[in-house]
Amino acid sequence: MQKQDASSNDTVFCRIADYNNSCFSFGYVLSNGEVIKPKYDYVGYFSDNNFAAIRLGRKYGFINKSGNVVVEPKYDYFSNFSEGLARVKLNDKWGYIDTIGNIVVDFIYDGAYDFSNGLARVKQDVKWGFIDTTGMCVIEPKFFYVNDFFNDVACVEEVVGLGNSAKYKDKKGRFHVDELLWSEFEDKYIRYGYIDRAGNYIVKPKYCSASDFEYAIACVCLRNGKCGFIDKKGNVVVELKYDIISNFHDGMAIIRLNNKEGFIDTTGKYVIEPRYCDVYPFYNGFAQVVTADENLYYKKLLYINKKGDVVFSERYSGREQDVSIDGFLQVYNDGGFGVMDTTGKIIVPTEYDYINYYPHQSMFSHGLLRVSKKYQYGYVDKTGRVVVPLQFKEARRFSENGLAQVKLNDKWGIIDTAGNFVVQPQCDEISIWGDFICVKMNEKWGIVNRTGNFIIEPQLEDEVRFLGKYACIKTKGKWYLIDGKGNSVLGPFSRPPASAYEKDDGYEEWFVIDCSDIIYEE
Repeated sequence: MQKQDASSNDTVFCRIADYNNSCFSFGYVLSNGEVIKPKYDYVGYFSDNNFAAIRLGRKYGFINKSGNVVVEPKYDYFSNFSEGLARVKLNDKWGYIDTIGNIVVDFIYDGAYDFSNGLARVKQDVKWGFIDTTGMCVIEPKFFYVNDFFNDVACVEEVVGLGNSAKYKDKKGRFHVDELLWSEFEDKYIRYGYIDRAGNYIVKPKYCSASDFEYAIACVCLRNGKCGFIDKKGNVVVELKYDIISNFHDGMAIIRLNNKEGFIDTTGKYVIEPRYCDVYPFYNGFAQVVTADENLYYKKLLYINKKGDVVFSERYSGREQDVSIDGFLQVYNDGGFGVMDTTGKIIVPTEYDYINYYPHQSMFSHGLLRVSKKYQYGYVDKTGRVVVPLQFKEARRFSENGLAQVKLNDKWGIIDTAGNFVVQPQCDEISIWGDFICVKMNEKWGIVNRTGNFIIEPQLEDEVRFLGKYACIKTKGKWYLIDGKGNSVLGPFSRPPASAYEKDDGYEEWFVIDCSDIIYEE
């Protein structure tokens, strides 16, 4: 029997959807198996404070992780909660509510942003200012546009020198810039300055572009395109003479002067004077720079430290090499690929045809790196020692559970970090997801645990789908959700999962099912 009343101790297990009359409605299954029937037209992700937005018709509200409505669906639009308040829209005006639905800031604003460091940007008519979390206006809306505060300083925009030009007004005489004219308008009339938290000008608007004060200095540019740095008092600390200044990375910013590039630090001082054709940002104390060799027809890619010392060089291929998040760098020399560490030492010799890693991951997984030579794959450690011999036709990166897929004699298996087989190479297809190993043998699918024992023998009709820490399997025409021990936790239902939606902190457990096929016995 389906249940609908959620107790305060039960949390959302997954989101579900029902498909009727050519449209979806959404609901939830709670951790104790209770079902909140699909009735919403939209259900959002749960934010850090355990609230999610819902929509009924065209109106938005919020529920908690017990599935209880905490803010009735009555708003035209919403944002997630920030510093205890959510930005909501009603009758074309913006206000803010707290986590129990109380109106903290009345609906009087024409534009609004989320709170940051105790203040939120708000717009009245065409001007922007700031309010605090009590709704008090702390900086009157009087600016053309404002950014959030960084280090107690905010960058603001003003229209300067426009006069009474009719070109930028609508038929009623109100200020209006057509989208096609915006670039021209911005170049001619928008100027940037800075204010303190009291709303007083530190630097009056006079620059054509400006960055936030993420450090003690900020980059500003003149209309002639020349850039430099100012401090929080508006004093020029780096002359406005550079053609390009990048954002800071690893404490360094790229600058260009007279078609040569170099680096400055966060005080604006030269670390490496402009002398290279191209430079790339510093990562973990190293940067890649490109220089032309007067005696050769090609350029070279140099690896330098923050003193400007060259620690390695190779022929330039037209792009920078990607740096892994743990600071290791793939290098190329003498016809092969290798790995350099953060001291500039070559730890994996440049003798391999291929090295497998992704820039947004660590280069080594469980201390091992996949390499290949002459179409044979194996694994080396951080000293360059071959731990798993190069013997496989194909191989994958080690997963979080310390297992990797390898192909030998046209069959797939699973090895551990010592190179021992957990699943012998006898599978037509194989994949790893958390504690599950999904295998295909003789056109049937099965599930193996990380010790190599079958949870489900190869008998399933369709490929296993994964949702978070659960597997969704199909048997006898129906789908079931099972845990890592093979126990059914949800089902049967007729529709397969739609997909898992990846987020920064993992996977959202949301799938589409036919709610009428979920049956719970009391």
